[in-house]
Amino acid sequence: ASGFSVSGGAIRTDLDPGFDFAYDIEGPPESGRKVMLPRAVLGISSTGTAEPGVMRREETFDEIDAAPSNGYVTDSAVTVALGERYVIRSRVICELGVPLYAKVEIIGFEDNSLVLKRLKNVNCGYRSLEPGLPDS
Repeated sequence: ASGFSVSGGAIRTDLDPGFDFAYDIEGPPESGRKVMLPRAVLGISSTGTAEPGVMRREETFDEIDAAPSNGYVTDSAVTVALGERYVIRSRVICELGVPLYAKVEIIGFEDNSLVLKRLKNVNCGYRSLEPGLPDS
């Protein structure tokens, strides 16, 4: 699995728990609160030492160079807005028993979907969020 699956719309979590976050609009689609929901909010626990989590960041997308180890929101809805940036931690999916990390920027909302600019580090155990080979 590549990690960082975001599901939106109608989803049967009992049939396919292979995602890290869900996207929802609380209220009318045109004006409702847009939220990312980590698995734990949906009542789905993850095996391993880390739950999927979201952390809002103030830096520009390019300035985010590494993912922190801790401090992620894992147990509540995270309100998202156009132009905001986040560091994301997946559930533990690597054979080394560690999560993967990514950075995302909200670049749009289309047809009740969340549109992201993203860069993920697919190297197990590395938290670097810069293009190229990771160094940490």
